[in-house]
Amino acid sequence: MHLRIQAGTAEIAGHAFSVPQDIDWETGDIVYLDAVSCERPSLFLELLSGLARFSNYSQPVEGRAMVRRPFPVRGLELFSYDLSDGSRFELTMSDADCPAGLDFRLHRAQTIGFVFGEPKQYSVGRNVAEEIRYSFAALGREAPSDLSAFDKYGLTKILAHPTQSLSGGESHRLNIACAVETGSPFLILDLSAANLDRDFKAFLKGLLQEIRETRIVLIYDGGRGDFVDLCRRAARISSGRVEAADAASVQHARASRAALLLTDPARDDAAPVLVAEGFSHAGLAHPFSAALREGEHALFLAPNGTGKTSLARGLVGINAAHSGRLWRREGSRIAATFQYPDRLPVHLTVGELDRGGVFRFHFPELGRDACVADLPLSRKKLLYVLAFLAMPLDILVLDEPFAGLDRPEMEILLAQINAATGLSAMIFSHEAEIDAETMRHLI
Repeated sequence: MHLRIQAGTAEIAGHAFSVPQDIDWETGDIVYLDAVSCERPSLFLELLSGLARFSNYSQPVEGRAMVRRPFPVRGLELFSYDLSDGSRFELTMSDADCPAGLDFRLHRAQTIGFVFGEPKQYSVGRNVAEEIRYSFAALGREAPSDLSAFDKYGLTKILAHPTQSLSGGESHRLNIACAVETGSPFLILDLSAANLDRDFKAFLKGLLQEIRETRIVLIYDGGRGDFVDLCRRAARISSGRVEAADAASVQHARASRAALLLTDPARDDAAPVLVAEGFSHAGLAHPFSAALREGEHALFLAPNGTGKTSLARGLVGINAAHSGRLWRREGSRIAATFQYPDRLPVHLTVGELDRGGVFRFHFPELGRDACVADLPLSRKKLLYVLAFLAMPLDILVLDEPFAGLDRPEMEILLAQINAATGLSAMIFSHEAEIDAETMRHLI
């Protein structure tokens, strides 16, 4: 099998990508995509996957309020796939050009397995087992009667769970399992916002090694470097240019970065501001006990599916029914941020949300009037958390604050948390993405 990206220019949602020279990948290649979020790598992957033919991005028409028109998608002819049976799949194919019994949608889905960076919106009413069977049926393939093959993904114990109830990490594990197990020869894994814990990342690396001889795999992990040591090949997006890169140099650059450190400015004799004893809340795997001192910055670690988001909601009084003891210092101002900024008011401008000016300081090219809706997902997330850090709070509970951010964005956010010396911060994460002076384990 062979994948070629021809020299030329492609465009999606108003973002142009230029390819100065042809890029070729063969069966057995696992390719690392090196890019920061402002380069819109997830949009490039959407082009490469062929889903751009069905995308519905809209832009406002200047001078006409509430009127929108579609962005053009150009350059799909740059991408072509040579299949193992000797046939060629192109993103500009008509239904008539597809093999007998297939239209373009089905032929594309059977050829390219795509894991979205943003959390998948599942249909209401299906459980995990039904979603797996639907994934096979959507590709015109018969699902296995025995789903034990999905045990290695940690899914068999939650087969009866509604997909709407899954944690972020569980949702991404399900997406990855369906993309791999349905057998598409080309895999595009956008893991930029995937909350995968350390054990699952190690498993996924081993799995990709096992299947690499029959697939071409392209991985984007938000520039964190979690999967760079797995890759023989690399590509880089810089200033809109997509070029082949030396994998060894990318690996070296990732390995030589300084560690990220969460500092804890609390005094040893600081009084507690929040105490939980045997605190249980719907969705929490085990009772939680901890004390947070005034000005303390504490990192709490737990794997996927243990109820970190549910715990954060319970600590600030959302869905307040709980058992055990929860005490907060009287008069304390408390808030929580969650791993996906799904309630971010995207109709506002950057200036309206960036009260402290930190976001615009680091990204001056955006300006006050930039629309939040036009930002990449990771920039939305960063702006969302920075807005809370600028509030006059005593306690801030942060649920996976670094998930979905690229490395420069992580550095910006960590610096702001460290600078908030009067704030008591309780940070929940699925793994030690950063080092911390105060680290605890939920389990």
